[in-house]
Amino acid sequence: MVVIDSNVFINALRGNPSCIEFIVRNRGVGCFSALTEIEILCGDICADRSEEARVRELLGQFRKVAVDNAVAVLAAKIEREHRPGLADATIAATALLEGGVLATNNRRHFKGIARLSLLAVK
Repeated sequence: MVVIDSNVFINALRGNPSCIEFIVRNRGVGCFSALTEIEILCGDICADRSEEARVRELLGQFRKVAVDNAVAVLAAKIEREHRPGLADATIAATALLEGGVLATNNRRHFKGIARLSLLAVK
């Protein structure tokens, strides 16, 4: 299972060819944290309300993983131990609990998190 970090979606929406290719290849098989949706919908990419529909359409092609109690508890542990920020801690926890690899443009945010497999998407 591939868990896709917010920055991969954001860079795809901004036209990054590598991220677009990655998204296309993983359509229907990848997933993302519910927190990713929050990050994207609150960010600059959705400053223009017309972009929100495009974001929802893109995310709708992937399975959204809820932030349940197990994710919350593990995210808190990751945040206490590594300080990547709550969003990245939650996304890392999602990847660990899904038993998958985390696809990201920013590997340094996740450095040192035990058992977390990372896939760099440039």
